[in-house]
Amino acid sequence: MDILDFYRNIINTPNDYFNPKWNENYPDLEYIENSILKEELYIYKPDEKIVSSIIVNNNFGGRYNDANWAVNAEASETVVIHAFAVDPGCRGKKISKEIFNIIRKYSLKDNKKASELTSFMEMMVLKVFSNI
Repeated sequence: MDILDFYRNIINTPNDYFNPKWNENYPDLEYIENSILKEELYIYKPDEKIVSSIIVNNNFGGRYNDANWAVNAEASETVVIHAFAVDPGCRGKKISKEIFNIIRKYSLKDNKKASELTSFMEMMVLKVFSNI
């Protein structure tokens, strides 16, 4: 299974817990390939099967550029999470929690001041960390 197949599987698998409302237009092959070229796409692939993928960069995208942020930071001082997914068959294995902990660890190490998540992702993070 390649990375685009992984995302298509996420899109086409009914799942009440994680339903990002993605479609064939997002994430698309061009976006994935560009993220790979920029070394922004990360996958978790134990036993040769992709079970999670995430794109991490500092690109807020057009709709967030003019937002009034609580933290005053340049784009280079931020972490933005895109297209995060975990295979629905791996639910309950704490993969999401581990990935967010890794991102937090490296963000702090790199002196990042803020992270941006879409409101859907914020809800997902709250679910992941609700038992801490």
